[in-house]
Amino acid sequence: MSGASARDTRLVLAGEPRVQLLPRFVQEREKARVARRMIVLLVILVVVAVGGATFAAYLKSTLAQSELAAANQTTQDLLEQQKKYAPGAVAAANLADLEQAIGLAGATDVLWADLTHQIADSRPPGSTMVEVTWTTREPWGAPLLPEGALRSPREATVQFVLSSVSIPDAVTVRDQLKANVTGYADSYIYQSQLKDGVYLTRIQVTLDADALSHRFSAEKISAAEEGATDLAELLKTPEKERTPEQAAAAAQLVAQYALGFHRDPTPAASSEPTDESTDASTDDEGDAQ
Repeated sequence: MSGASARDTRLVLAGEPRVQLLPRFVQEREKARVARRMIVLLVILVVVAVGGATFAAYLKSTLAQSELAAANQTTQDLLEQQKKYAPGAVAAANLADLEQAIGLAGATDVLWADLTHQIADSRPPGSTMVEVTWTTREPWGAPLLPEGALRSPREATVQFVLSSVSIPDAVTVRDQLKANVTGYADSYIYQSQLKDGVYLTRIQVTLDADALSHRFSAEKISAAEEGATDLAELLKTPEKERTPEQAAAAAQLVAQYALGFHRDPTPAASSEPTDESTDASTDDEGDAQ
């Protein structure tokens, strides 16, 4: 049994034994060489990364500079076009101002010659119109107030003197004026005086908004003459949608109309005086009063 036990207790080795005979500094030098290689590799990687980032930043900056240059060129082109069409913009602005001025100036316009003929046609038989006085407000002035609590609103008044052998019938005069005079609101006889064998009767006619001509509106301008037709078409186009050529053409046509090159025909002058006046004080009126 001792022989079997001796065989069972023999030493079993895991591998061949080795002995390191090199000095320790040789191993440390090998480790240092590996570390240096890793450091060099990391430095190369960092340099490559920094170079790539720098190149990307440079490329982005170059693209931004190109976009900025293109935007500046577009701005310069727009400025050149703006200078090119500057006269059109000025003409459009002038046209807008002129349209507003014409609308304001013509807001209280009345065709006095036509009204005078209508009044003359309404006078009683055998009477003669010897004096006419027109009164209206300035376009920029305050509206005319009614002359009484029960009187109609007024835009203008006409005072005229009839010379006749008898005092005119007030009802007949009123009916004739109401039937013939455009914009008739009311009328009354406020003075009648016998002088040198004839009666001088002073009558006042009040006119409402229907007496205004509106001849300087776009509708009346289009109907004034054939040359104003183009202007009416241009004025129908909204101001912001007009081309510079349209604005310039419209400004020229409006200027011509404003200067009187396009006028509405007026009746021929009659034998009665038709001088417009805003002052009702005359020698005959002074004598009548």
